[in-house]
Amino acid sequence: MAGNKNSGRRAGYNSKKNILAASLAREYTEECIKVLVDVMRNGDSHAVQIAAAVILLNRGWGKPTQDVNFGGQEGGKQLTIIHEFINAKAPQESLKI
Repeated sequence: MAGNKNSGRRAGYNSKKNILAASLAREYTEECIKVLVDVMRNGDSHAVQIAAAVILLNRGWGKPTQDVNFGGQEGGKQLTIIHEFINAKAPQESLKI
């Protein structure tokens, strides 16, 4: 029935196929990080190397703080959004890149 709010999958619910796909993809995490490190070190251009470095930093440390200026370039109020991980696990010693 169209419009029935009780039909279909609940919001935020993952199907078994999606869960399986995510689990399988996670098995390649270490290899993907090694590829990103290789691209960062040996990429064809500085732009490619920088993109790989940014991806690695964002995955490891989270995205950097953002400053949002309200009221234009001069004299506006500023809101700082801080995104950080607390008690993050230390990098694995066994991961050799």
